Amino acid sequence: MAENKKDHRLEDVLAYQQHFLPPEKRAEFEEHLKTCAACLATLERVKVFLPNLQQALTPKLRSTDDLLAAAKAEARERKLQRERTASRRLGLRARMALLVAALAAAGGGIFAVARPLFEVADTGVLNSPHRPEARTVDAGVDAGTPEP
Repeated sequence: MAENKKDHRLEDVLAYQQHFLPPEKRAEFEEHLKTCAACLATLERVKVFLPNLQQALTPKLRSTDDLLAAAKAEARERKLQRERTASRRLGLRARMALLVAALAAAGGGIFAVARPLFEVADTGVLNSPHRPEARTVDAGVDAGTPEP
């Protein structure tokens, strides 16, 4: 039995509420309830607790139609999640492609602007067909003298 004075006959209260007490013990406990306010208060708490416990422990039965509808709803939600993720990835790939294209265009623009800087007279850095004084290095010709 419980040590606490307040719940000194808790086991009897639980057995009484669940109709587990034998008839003679039940009659004796009912007499005790008439004089013990602590057991009477415990009985009131147990009357609320036990049905709540039973409800919590009882699985909720669902029809096959309900289960099928729930499974379909979950499958739809997962499909939407996959589509959203794929859409985000596609958007990211498109942005990356645009960035690469922009960088390539910018690089080409920079080269077009900087190219004349490399075509400084007598440097030979770039042999431009537009410069008549451009030097060509040939295997048998001295690089220091222009070709005739």
